[in-house]
Amino acid sequence: MSENINKKTLDEMIDVAVSNMITESKTHNKLKKLVLECLEEIKIEEKTTLDEMQTQIEKVVKGINSSYEVVKDQMKNLNVCGCKPHHFSIRHMYGETFDVEYFKDNSDRTKKLGLSLDEVKEFLKEKLEGKDNKANYVEKAFNKSAENSQDKEKKGDSEPKRIGEKAKDEVSKKEDQPDQPLKEVDKIKKQSDFPVKGEKVKYTPPKQTQKEKMHVIRM
Repeated sequence: MSENINKKTLDEMIDVAVSNMITESKTHNKLKKLVLECLEEIKIEEKTTLDEMQTQIEKVVKGINSSYEVVKDQMKNLNVCGCKPHHFSIRHMYGETFDVEYFKDNSDRTKKLGLSLDEVKEFLKEKLEGKDNKANYVEKAFNKSAENSQDKEKKGDSEPKRIGEKAKDEVSKKEDQPDQPLKEVDKIKKQSDFPVKGEKVKYTPPKQTQKEKMHVIRM
């Protein structure tokens, strides 16, 4: 029986069978068997068919770049190719659920399992529209190293900054400016000129016992 049979066709077949059959036990059993066979072989139509979902995926890919290829293999899986360094193999599982196998540079492999139709579309956009989608990991490392070697100092950062919140932290006197001649040194001050007074530490030596006093050290 054809796989493309739908509910309307099944209803018509049942009506014709009933109208042509006599209500005998054997005929009733044949009718019942026929109905069961039809129910087993009928294709349950989803809200969105597989062909429609695959068409949506193809539109997303072609919307990014019309030169990218979307090919359906013998297993009815979609293969997105012609978009180096990327390659996608999209396998339909059930309902609106897909498994995606993603290759980059023909070596790095990533598997995404149980993605919805919308998640498949977002994953394709993420990889095909990424800023560094044309660079492999070697090129990324080189670009990052080159970027880090550049002078990132901004023009405004060359101005010296004042440290402190009070006005005394700023050099306001003319004689203290760096373009003024050095001052003469009158007297060199030493740390000893600024003694710090402190309390005298009280110390009481321990007393010796009589046994300790009688201890004799033999040489």
